[in-house]
Amino acid sequence: MTSFAIRALQALGLARFAKTVKDRLVGWTPAHRRSQRAMERFYGAFIKAGDLVFDVGANVGNRTEIFLRLGARVIAVEPQPFCVAALQRKFGSDQRVTLVTKALGPKAGEG
Repeated sequence: MTSFAIRALQALGLARFAKTVKDRLVGWTPAHRRSQRAMERFYGAFIKAGDLVFDVGANVGNRTEIFLRLGARVIAVEPQPFCVAALQRKFGSDQRVTLVTKALGPKAGEG
């Protein structure tokens, strides 16, 4: 999506929609696919099929996707409601993913 189109959507009050569309389109670029393969090679040295992996600060699940492709089960921890919604859309029906909608820190409290 062009910068002009993104700015136009933002001007119309559709900033979240613009970001979602842009994020999805980025996944189709050769550079993004190369980056994904590089991360798979890196994490593949540590993560094997059947492993349990924690994705702390899962954001929208970029690494969760990689961990799943490697055959792991994932506990994704993410407190931000917008990101939680994205994670639920992506992984809500995947039995290998457990979503924890909390923040992690050194002591109990609110952030």
